[in-house]
Amino acid sequence: MKASIIIPVLNEIKFIEKCINSIINYVENEKDLEILLVDGGSTDGTEELIQEFSEKYNSVNIFKNQKRIQAAAMNIGIENSTSEYIIRLDAHSEYSEHYLKKCIEILDKSSNEIANVGGAIITMPGADTFIAKTISFVLTEKFGVGNSTFRTENVLEEKFVETVPYGCFRRSAIENIGFFDENLERGEDLEFNKRLINFGKKILISPEIKSIYYSRPTFSSFVIQAFRNGFFITNKLSLKNIFHQLRHFIPLFFMFFILSLTISLIWNYSEPINMIDKILLLIALLYFSISSLLGIKITLRNKNIIYLFTTPFMLFSLHMTYGLGSLIGLIYKK
Repeated sequence: MKASIIIPVLNEIKFIEKCINSIINYVENEKDLEILLVDGGSTDGTEELIQEFSEKYNSVNIFKNQKRIQAAAMNIGIENSTSEYIIRLDAHSEYSEHYLKKCIEILDKSSNEIANVGGAIITMPGADTFIAKTISFVLTEKFGVGNSTFRTENVLEEKFVETVPYGCFRRSAIENIGFFDENLERGEDLEFNKRLINFGKKILISPEIKSIYYSRPTFSSFVIQAFRNGFFITNKLSLKNIFHQLRHFIPLFFMFFILSLTISLIWNYSEPINMIDKILLLIALLYFSISSLLGIKITLRNKNIIYLFTTPFMLFSLHMTYGLGSLIGLIYKK
């Protein structure tokens, strides 16, 4: 067995079939891999669909994930896998023809110092609507999601990074540092990769490895995801184990800034605007100017004026809900 592919699954009826087919259709010999689908209790028909795949292909195996979090799903998959290479894939994505082959080839020719390889993602809308398309656009802009290499950069050469999506790991590296942290409901991959780096290992991103990620299709699912991501960053924050980057905390500072400006203007509404408020207003003006410029950029690229309005709105919603989630995470921190 050359590779064990682990896919955490929970209510992915719209995407799981494309995901599995994009893996199986490009494998020359099914016996070369095993696919471990770890289901967290799907109720939308996903469980029945993956059962059909399991009956059709000997390489597809299904496991239950009672904890319903991705870290637990990964650990269940690792414990039941048999290969030297462990590939963590996402049910919300599709994978290029040479994805698996390139991951394995790169690790095969690399020293043991390189413990994880992956590639950039191409973000596509989860539905054919202006809202879904705007969501996918803002998730590829640095002003939207920060300096995340695999999301925002056109990777042209191999280089070492802090993390990659859908990585291919050496089993020996996992055995060296331990499994995924099941205390984390989000960010378990960041924490795991940080442990790899601290152990002296390296993470490589390659231009030859690409995948398609389908972003959230509706505004409600988009802001809920942003809120939850923000919440679990601060709720599980530990000074003994800081594995997030500065970009993960900027929305929290931004939300405090917007709240401070709003409260100050309301509190002093009958007074002339003071110097501090003027500075805050200038910063706010700069933020919305950049948002508007991105709206113009996306409008020109897609030749539809609606993005001039949806882009700034979606950026503001992303940053505020992420920041609000981070604030609530701090309040309810155990």
